Amino acid sequence: MRRFPLAIAVVLATIAAGSAYFIVGGSTPPFGAATDAPAAAAVAATSANHTTDETDDGEARAHRTADAAARDAATSNATAPITDTARSEEGTADSPAAERFADATSADAPTAETPRPQSESQPDPEKIVPLNRQKTVFLDKPGNRVLLKSKVVLRKGLLEMLVCRTQTKEHESILAVDTPAQVIHAGLLALGAEPGEPVRYIEGEDPETGAFQLDVIPPKGQRIDIFLQWTDKQGKLHRVPAQKWIRTSTHRFHTAELDALPAGVELPRDGKLRFDAKHDELSWYGEMKPEERDAELKRSGDEKFQQAVKKLFADSRPRPMTAHWVFAGSMYQVDEQTGEKSYLAEVGDVICVANFASALLDVAEDSSASGDPTEGGNGGLQYEADTDAIPPLETEVTVELIPVAEKQDAASDDDRKSSPNPQQ
Repeated sequence: MRRFPLAIAVVLATIAAGSAYFIVGGSTPPFGAATDAPAAAAVAATSANHTTDETDDGEARAHRTADAAARDAATSNATAPITDTARSEEGTADSPAAERFADATSADAPTAETPRPQSESQPDPEKIVPLNRQKTVFLDKPGNRVLLKSKVVLRKGLLEMLVCRTQTKEHESILAVDTPAQVIHAGLLALGAEPGEPVRYIEGEDPETGAFQLDVIPPKGQRIDIFLQWTDKQGKLHRVPAQKWIRTSTHRFHTAELDALPAGVELPRDGKLRFDAKHDELSWYGEMKPEERDAELKRSGDEKFQQAVKKLFADSRPRPMTAHWVFAGSMYQVDEQTGEKSYLAEVGDVICVANFASALLDVAEDSSASGDPTEGGNGGLQYEADTDAIPPLETEVTVELIPVAEKQDAASDDDRKSSPNPQQ
């Protein structure tokens, strides 16, 4: 069973009542702010009345209805999205974007309290509201963003996520944040963000062969742009899109169709280039270097063989991540035997780059969650950390989550299509 989480509802009611922060796990927010707030009753009622079985076709509709009711009760004033210029600019300490988005991760910040503006163009710090006891999640309604205070925990290796919860999945996530995932969910709802649906897997049969096949329906939800900002050892402030820290994985198999090897070509058994006669394909594991490509091309001038090797080379080269994230919303389940409630993203799946049904934010594409390169829809994990782009371990990083309106989303897609390829 799934329903709107009461913990999220209480956070939203607390925001509506103007409380400074929310103690996770407590029944009453500090100062008793939400105890008598009309929003608290409205949201709690919504939580109680919208339940549905996980397999029910109305599940998504009930979930969206509950989210919308809670959002409306908690947020009475719409917040204008930030400008496209501010969202797209890669800020430094001297740029307007960096001034607008700078916060307590700066070296000169006096405390670890509410993020402080660095210029007069920054929203009033009194309106940047901490949402949890740890003061690692902040709501900035004037800036239309949720801020997460995280640390770098991984710089090299395959990835399942960009951000995980502290002490959960640091071995496959670049950043970790010390907070329940529900608090982040509530912050996004307070900005008016619309959750969608996590990834779904549908079992079926191949219509031609009758063989088992697993169809993947990628996650859906409102687009969330993510920016990362940190201060380096020289005191310089950086701000980049999160995609800059992630690239396509080189630690996986790549394949290219080939009916048969050219006459006279025999591949060494201990070589990297393999031919699978059963599936009519060439394969290569890992990144193919230019000199390796040239050596393989010399084996034959056959056009199909040449095209297959060139495809393997192109596919194996690491490329910057281009996909964006969506507010999938995870799942909230109740154990029918024990009555125990579980918000599934609490296992650590906060901002994912591999599809999980438990993801709070997920990448908007079919991205295998299998760590085995011989399994999964895309032959193993699709992304890895771009080590050279990531600051040292333990660096404090502020993660900005910015809901994108539908018109903005379309405009951003057009901008990306017209932008030059960074690899060119």
